[in-house]
Amino acid sequence: MQPRTLSLLLAIALGVVGQAASTPSALQQSQPQALAKIHPGLLGTGQTVTAVVRLTDPPLLSRLGRNAKINGLPLSRSEQAAYVAGLKEKQAEIIRRTIAAGGSTEGRLTKALNAVIVRVPSDRLPELAELATVATIRPIGNYELDLSETVPYIGAAAAQASGVTGAGIRVAVLDSGVDYTHKNLGGPGTLAAYEAAYGADPSDAANKSRGGLFPTSKVVGGWDFVGEDWPNSPEAPDEDPIDFQGHGTHVADIIAGASTDGTHKGVAPGASLYAFKVCSAVDTRCSGLGILLGLEACLNPD
Repeated sequence: MQPRTLSLLLAIALGVVGQAASTPSALQQSQPQALAKIHPGLLGTGQTVTAVVRLTDPPLLSRLGRNAKINGLPLSRSEQAAYVAGLKEKQAEIIRRTIAAGGSTEGRLTKALNAVIVRVPSDRLPELAELATVATIRPIGNYELDLSETVPYIGAAAAQASGVTGAGIRVAVLDSGVDYTHKNLGGPGTLAAYEAAYGADPSDAANKSRGGLFPTSKVVGGWDFVGEDWPNSPEAPDEDPIDFQGHGTHVADIIAGASTDGTHKGVAPGASLYAFKVCSAVDTRCSGLGILLGLEACLNPD
């Protein structure tokens, strides 16, 4: 640690930085219990940060397990909706305080995680942590694509021979998108079709969605949570999750690809796919924000 950094931390601890003695900062005013909720890497940066504010109430998914019942009965659709509405009501206070602190919200999660994704000056995070409904405040990390080998042999051919094909099953692919024009994924399988849907390359993104080829009989839905230029610019979501990078298409083909002549089959060739684009078209990185929003979407894709 640099001496200057150490001196600054000591000064904050003693409450003698600038005008702190007369006008305490939010960090100095906060109770230790509140500060303990915040990841140390988010404090003291002096910058606007993106963070996941997780609330204490469990998400909807935890209420849908085998033992999740009310009066001995499984939760109905209306009860699930009421539970989500209750979560959002408590999240509203997080959003209100974030906006009051000069920040913004990037997303709300209620199914796999009960959380609000906020973008706010780091020195205002203690104000959120003071709320009793807040459990933790953590940073969002980005990730790297890695597919050095295909999946090992898992007995899929034997399952298919017995008549198990995955028909009626829906699989969400959170990756770099899916080339739904590919011949193994319900598309025509031509360069012309791909360029009609995407354009020639990411710089031709204005051409995206012009083909009218999505969804297909195989790739039945999805969403692009990052756009074509992330991480060179902020995430720019849109409704078309077509792949340029190629990784997601490879994964989708392994999961459920099938050629029209029956010579090529993925693990579950009868399954349908949802393409949620959370990884970059121009880089190997995957957006932490996109992953969280993609997980939320795949639990309620319609």
